[in-house]
Amino acid sequence: MKILVVGKPNVGKTLFIIQLIKQYKADNLTYTFIHHNGHKYKKNCL
Repeated sequence: MKILVVGKPNVGKTLFIIQLIKQYKADNLTYTFIHHNGHKYKKNCL
């Protein structure tokens, strides 16, 4: 399962992602943050 989040990583978005993990009970959830300048922040939640 992959989730695309636009904007800089921050605590609120991270907590939101954690809620999604708990909701969908995903074992391996990958989400990508895309900042306005195009830089990507990738994080794997195991």
